[in-house]
Amino acid sequence: MKKKVHKLSGLGRTTFRLIGISCHESDYRLTWSINSQLGFSFKKAENHTISNPHSGEKMEFTMFSFKIPETSLKYNLISNRCDNGFLIENLRNIDFLLQIFGEIEGGEIKKIVTAINGVDLVSAAFELKVNESDRYSHLMPSE
Repeated sequence: MKKKVHKLSGLGRTTFRLIGISCHESDYRLTWSINSQLGFSFKKAENHTISNPHSGEKMEFTMFSFKIPETSLKYNLISNRCDNGFLIENLRNIDFLLQIFGEIEGGEIKKIVTAINGVDLVSAAFELKVNESDRYSHLMPSE
């Protein structure tokens, strides 16, 4: 079977790493499981809000955040689905996105993906490649 590769775009330069997660459980259950499995402390954050590119309708995606105090690493766990659409339309098989901001080595990303795949609720987790276009600029947080 040929390996399928998804490429995502950032803003001008890669500013975050991205892991796609397939899990048909609620965002709270997944967050609790990831917190338990990886020792993270995700907390509910303000929803990630965008305008639907087709209708202009407001779309809100649940988001949980976690920052490691002694490093510059920040994690956002964002739902890819809401009542009226998808955050990343062409990745409908992905239920959640784990954004990682800050300097992190590829080996650490692989460890995180492996740990997330070890969570019973998760069907699959894999790193998505973010390239240098603004096609997915709506993934950037509004701070």
